[in-house]
Amino acid sequence: MEETKRPEFIKNRIDLKATTVTAFAYALNSMKEEESIGKNTKLLLLTNMGTIEGDIYFPNDENKDNIEVILSDSFINIRNNILRDDEVEIEKPNIVNDTSIITIVNAKITPFSNSNQVLNIPTLNLFADQILGFSLLGVEHK
Repeated sequence: MEETKRPEFIKNRIDLKATTVTAFAYALNSMKEEESIGKNTKLLLLTNMGTIEGDIYFPNDENKDNIEVILSDSFINIRNNILRDDEVEIEKPNIVNDTSIITIVNAKITPFSNSNQVLNIPTLNLFADQILGFSLLGVEHK
């Protein structure tokens, strides 16, 4: 795969919402590893359309053969290369919809409109600006 060229506006961007949710997921994973909480405790994201439960994707050997995760990594690299090329060609690019993507694995989506219509997706790429809040689901205290 071609080396990723990240555009300057992405290199210099800090998405507070994405960083906060990712930090929460790291803390959750640490607590699971330390067995402070049960392994089945999940991250719960609240959006305008419903709730999403699952696990935040972190690059590691466990996911190296997951085709959905490989696709997510690939499309982000391709997007960054396209944006970097555009940034070079356009003197002062006007960036719109500048938000991070959070990849959720084993996503379970429950819409507010019909909680009986649960959708299970192996990998969901969620724009961070869609998240209203987050919490834990199924907490098992040890």
